[in-house]
Amino acid sequence: MLFAQYLRNVKYFDGEIFVVDMKEARLALAERFNTTPLDVRKVDIVTEVRRRTRGEGIHYLIEATGSGAVFDWLPWVLRHQGTVTVYGGAYFGRDIGALAAFQATENTLVTSAGASGGFDPDGTPTTYRVAMEYIRDGKIDADSILSHRYTELGQIQRAFTEDARQEDYIKGVLVPSDAA
Repeated sequence: MLFAQYLRNVKYFDGEIFVVDMKEARLALAERFNTTPLDVRKVDIVTEVRRRTRGEGIHYLIEATGSGAVFDWLPWVLRHQGTVTVYGGAYFGRDIGALAAFQATENTLVTSAGASGGFDPDGTPTTYRVAMEYIRDGKIDADSILSHRYTELGQIQRAFTEDARQEDYIKGVLVPSDAA
């Protein structure tokens, strides 16, 4: 409830704030603080958040419960490249392993996979387009990291198994045979 008040009254955030809990008193208080209370006992949190955000997910999530069960749904309510503040502690019933060290040092942890960075209006991953522009403009020398070139799809399996283990392997690329 402190975070809800901080976001509303200090940061003047006027967007939707979800408060997930299972206690009626907290849910009622959350509503009083102009948030959207979600009772974890009554709704599927992932489905409800996705519905309410029209599939986009949460941009910024503050985890302050300390409940290990949160990690079952937390990644699935976040938008791509969302931000999480892990404020709760202990997480009984859940081994959070290496996450504990990050939490203790209050670092920002950003993870990525694939086309991180959003999408252009035509659906092209923005990161890929920008990367190609950097290569085109000579800001990035892609040739310097290409240690292996492949001209046939049949060679790809070898690239990920045998070649990737070689000492001189940096990156491989599939190119048409006439461009190799």
